[in-house]
Amino acid sequence: MLHRWELATKDIGSIGVAGRLVTQGGKVFELHARFSPGRYMLEYHDDDSDSILSALADAKGWDLFGVSPVSADRVFVSETEGGIQTWQYVVSSGYTYRVRLSGRPMRMLSRDLFDARGKLRARFIYDRFDGITTEAAFPRSIRVLGPEDEAILEIAAEQIASLPPLAAPRAHVSSADDDAEATVGQLWRAWNDAKPENQGGLTSEESSRFAAATLALLRVMDRIDEEEAAALLVQAIALDPQNPVLAGLAVERARLMHDDTGALHAARRYARALVDDTVAWISVGSLLEDMNRLDEAESLYDSMARLYPDEPEFRLILGTLRFHRKRWVEGEDVFDLLTDWLDTSGIDPVARARYANAMAAVYADVNISLAKARRLNDYALTVDRDDPFYLDTLGVLLWRDGNKSAAIATFQRALDRKDHPLIRGHMARAQGRR
Repeated sequence: MLHRWELATKDIGSIGVAGRLVTQGGKVFELHARFSPGRYMLEYHDDDSDSILSALADAKGWDLFGVSPVSADRVFVSETEGGIQTWQYVVSSGYTYRVRLSGRPMRMLSRDLFDARGKLRARFIYDRFDGITTEAAFPRSIRVLGPEDEAILEIAAEQIASLPPLAAPRAHVSSADDDAEATVGQLWRAWNDAKPENQGGLTSEESSRFAAATLALLRVMDRIDEEEAAALLVQAIALDPQNPVLAGLAVERARLMHDDTGALHAARRYARALVDDTVAWISVGSLLEDMNRLDEAESLYDSMARLYPDEPEFRLILGTLRFHRKRWVEGEDVFDLLTDWLDTSGIDPVARARYANAMAAVYADVNISLAKARRLNDYALTVDRDDPFYLDTLGVLLWRDGNKSAAIATFQRALDRKDHPLIRGHMARAQGRR
């Protein structure tokens, strides 16, 4: 769960807080603060003296919300029956945090800070949460207590918002058109300026800048020294392992070199870096299918379907693959499980229709369980009667039933809405042209 907290907070940019701060002596300040991975900004307004105190500094392992990446030396301590986990890790100052985290939406419930001798120095208590990301919520109420439970600070946040990152300016390579005229030295400097300082907590903007700088430098290095260019890409991915642009480039370059093993290694490395990114694992499976390593692809999809029972895409892909491998019964079993899930999950009707029609299209294509296919396609058409692909599936079912004229008319309706080669192929088959 601590790792999921890091993933949920890595792209927040920074958390902005506006509210009141009460000190141990009862003094009240108007507070404006921002906490970003590795950096924080604080501004206090003192009503009594009408002065403003402000600071912008590196976090050095400390930040109020726990958004900075933690040490690799994290230790799982315990988990309650209610799913609240306790973890422990050491920060760069040598101090140790012991954190309590809830389940989804993830919330940092408390953090205890111990010095290098193991003495409790402070306790952070969080309450009244607001959702900032789809995965994580952040507190409106924060109390910082001393070792004897004395109140050190109390923050009552009136507003919490996700804001742009607090980070030093980085160089930006703005246009690929300028690359040819740029010197290698200039591009190296731009790349080094855009290089992330660590592998955790990067915002999407920072990753995009780094990817742009890497691509610009690679275009030049490819013409000068291919081996050095390949080494550059490896180094860039090591610095930003969760960057989809760099990962995709590594896979593409390996495939162009007919290095399927290298392409698969790059795709798997990216998927492991993101852990819970299902799209990344689907990409690994697709690559295995392209390489005709179907047993491995099927095993991957099966494992992911079990690991993520509420992610319908894995069951759809797994069932489809088994049908295409002529494992009819096993494929239908998977589709039955997916159909049951769609009936009970409360999924959005538009998404449900897409999955229902996808299964119907497979049934129709292999000419198996057409009654199930009709029911699934009927549901999809009740959601969107004009969707060209839902109409295409209906046309195939009509053709399977021997109703050629109705099938051709349905294919024409679909083509009127979208001219697609799949639909044109089905039309040609119904007309006897192939």
